Amino acid sequence: MNIFRGLLAGLFAVVLPAVAVAQSSSIIGSGTLPANCTATRDVYLKSGTGAGFYVCLATDTWSGPLLLSIGSIALDDLSDVDAATPNDGDVLTFVNGSGNWEAVAPAGGGGGDRSIGISLDGGGDAITTGVKGYGDVAFAGTITAATLLTTDASCSLVIDVWLDSYANAPPTNDDSITASAPPTLSTANKSQDTTLTGWSTTITAGDVIGFNVDSGDCTQARLSLTVEE
Repeated sequence: MNIFRGLLAGLFAVVLPAVAVAQSSSIIGSGTLPANCTATRDVYLKSGTGAGFYVCLATDTWSGPLLLSIGSIALDDLSDVDAATPNDGDVLTFVNGSGNWEAVAPAGGGGGDRSIGISLDGGGDAITTGVKGYGDVAFAGTITAATLLTTDASCSLVIDVWLDSYANAPPTNDDSITASAPPTLSTANKSQDTTLTGWSTTITAGDVIGFNVDSGDCTQARLSLTVEE
């Protein structure tokens, strides 16, 4: 019943001479309209023939159905919503502390870490040198780490990373983004670089990335680049 009371008090304009359904009105029921009423301004929602809201004008005197018109209603007009000035991309979130629904930016702002990379397998032999593959990058971001892993007990490997726009694809050695610090295994089975000294770390959506093995004797390896959107 509280929802009807709120609708009457806050959302509806009652068009009935000498009758005002105000905040003090009470919804006392719904269904078949009772014959008797005692409390002035009590409201009943009648169903069936003559359905609508009826107001008790005096003892045993119902008036209705009331003519109701709904005006312009903003989301923030609802009693448990506090979202007067939302920002683009905000989502309506219930905040337990205030007991209200509020406009809040999505957690993480829609970003996060993603990974791009390449897996290499020499089929039991050392991975050969040269270009091993290209791929398009569908998102923009910043490279924050390079991780190189192998199933070999211990081996060495150097992989260069090339990056250029789609218009200039495929990238070549002139488009290396790793400066003098390419992903490297040096008699090891894992390495991770989060410093990326000298790297060009910015990726634009639509860029094409390439991977080139400069040297090594590993038989299998996986290079993963962590990209923060």
